[in-house]
Amino acid sequence: TAVATPPYRSRRRAQQAEQTRADILAAAVALFAEHGWAATTVTAVADRTGVVAETVYRIFGSKKEL
Repeated sequence: TAVATPPYRSRRRAQQAEQTRADILAAAVALFAEHGWAATTVTAVADRTGVVAETVYRIFGSKKEL
């Protein structure tokens, strides 16, 4: 019989993920204020945050949700 192992949970990793989410939001707000929503790309938000665009999409799903 296979033994079920509990899912891996790290408080430190959770804190890092929450900080990344907050950093992305702060970058988005700043860029939206500087350039407007239409002119701000997800790539620009990611670049300012220091992550790849896929990270923004994984966390928020879309530019609209951001």
